[in-house]
Amino acid sequence: MAQLPIKKKLTPSAALEVATSAKSTPTPKSPSSDVVDFMYDLFKGINKETGEQALINLKEDDSYISVKRFLPTGSRQLDVIIRNDRNGGLPEGRIIEIFGPTASGKTTLALLMAANVQKMGGAIIYIDSEQALNIKRAAKLGVDITKNFGYSPTTITEKVFDLIEKAVTRIKAAGKDIPVLVIWDSVAAALPKAEAEGTHEQQTIGLQARALRKGLRKTNELLAGQKVTFVILNHVTQKIGVLYGSPDTTTGGTAIPFWSSLRLKIGNPSPIKDGDEITGVTANVKVVKNKIERAFREVTLDIKFDEGVQEAPYIFDTVRAFSDKVNGTVHDDKRITMTGAGGWKEFAVTNIKTGEILIEKKFHKGDFKKEIMDNPETKEYFDILFNAAYIMNPDDKEHETFKGPEEEDSLAEVPPMD
Repeated sequence: MAQLPIKKKLTPSAALEVATSAKSTPTPKSPSSDVVDFMYDLFKGINKETGEQALINLKEDDSYISVKRFLPTGSRQLDVIIRNDRNGGLPEGRIIEIFGPTASGKTTLALLMAANVQKMGGAIIYIDSEQALNIKRAAKLGVDITKNFGYSPTTITEKVFDLIEKAVTRIKAAGKDIPVLVIWDSVAAALPKAEAEGTHEQQTIGLQARALRKGLRKTNELLAGQKVTFVILNHVTQKIGVLYGSPDTTTGGTAIPFWSSLRLKIGNPSPIKDGDEITGVTANVKVVKNKIERAFREVTLDIKFDEGVQEAPYIFDTVRAFSDKVNGTVHDDKRITMTGAGGWKEFAVTNIKTGEILIEKKFHKGDFKKEIMDNPETKEYFDILFNAAYIMNPDDKEHETFKGPEEEDSLAEVPPMD
């Protein structure tokens, strides 16, 4: 009778190793040359049959989805929360919506963006459907209407999109590396062609939403990978008969929220007065939709109608709160902090190895911009502390600028109906 083999008893460590190896997932193999060749032939064959790039190898060309350049907004805080990077701003080649109540600073913010694009050698196309552009105010904000500035007073929605199509086609054909910012101020003042040519008795419900839906669908495709950025200014209105939740909505239906890559909501504006004259507003600007980075971040700005954005006090509050929370930041063996709850504040740079205080500067909050932000002695170190305070870790839900979604923010995800 044959003798059965005797099973060798394993030590606990060896048994664990065997069990682990049995449960472990095999390492995925890299694509074989057969798969690579198959995909190459597939791409080539389909593109040849269609006569266009129907299938794209993103390793070779990601221009349709990547953002090559960001356009400065005029607000340091806003730039960084949009991209979560110190070199942020408006994503080039995308549709952007800025919306808020009447007189909340939308036009001022847009003109400030235009001025910054001109400073970097770009051009502006300003579609003024409200026909209310204040040239003197634009000049005070830094916009040069005599150079690289095109103005259109059209109020017809279809003509707006026709203008954009012609502009993008010509800009693409020119092949020049020049950023072009198109500003539509505002969609609420425009009307569809059928309504403009019809009578007061004709039913026009839904015509504007339909015109926007068709126009934006085509514009989104035209802008992909191009150097044209489309900023739409919109107004907040009230839905009728809302008993629960927020009654706030925007004009034009759901097409603009859906097709926008970035939506900036200007909320809670309060007037800034010089005597009896209102010279601007203090407002919260919230990123309610962002296809570039994390959404639902918010900053506070003073939007001065003749001066632009003033934000130093709010930058101070955010950076100081961050510094108090984590004891500043460390860079090249130097700890950078900003503290002070009383009248005097302190900005300090200390060598963490030797304990030597390299910079110790006391200041009042009112002098923060001059003494710390713009001071050559402290500017480089403050920039490091600013970036540490505003650039957000992916899992950080307690960040000073992160506010989370609200009920009305869900508008961005409602697809337009055909």
